[in-house]
Amino acid sequence: MSLSLNQDATELLVGSSTGKVLRSFAGDLSTSIISEGHIDQIAEVSFKKGTTDYFATLDYAGIILVWDINTLGVVTRCSPSSLSKPKGRCLCIADDDTIVSGWEDGFIRCFEITKSKTSGMKWEIVNAHRGAVTCVYAVLLVI
Repeated sequence: MSLSLNQDATELLVGSSTGKVLRSFAGDLSTSIISEGHIDQIAEVSFKKGTTDYFATLDYAGIILVWDINTLGVVTRCSPSSLSKPKGRCLCIADDDTIVSGWEDGFIRCFEITKSKTSGMKWEIVNAHRGAVTCVYAVLLVI
């Protein structure tokens, strides 16, 4: 963690171990996130086919961040609910705004891009592969 007070002692900037930089105002102690990012090596980056409005990144710590390209801010944060925190390996954004992702533990997990800060897992395929899932691709089939 890192702290820095501005010259007139009205604002405090806080750099956290979770990849966030926060601004806290001394007057009312209100806090806002200035920026955030990954805390581990990024394994994959993916745009949704046909759009450049947003993209997703996946890191080896098992965190998926969905970014707004216009503001370069995080829209949604996704992470498996398991306690083991597997390493992320690959991802793609499907036509229906879901993120299909491959993991070191051999699972395939799906998350939904939402307007909320966090998004839970939509579904998973347990032991989809004997080793790490290193490539995924998703399309929406209309029957």
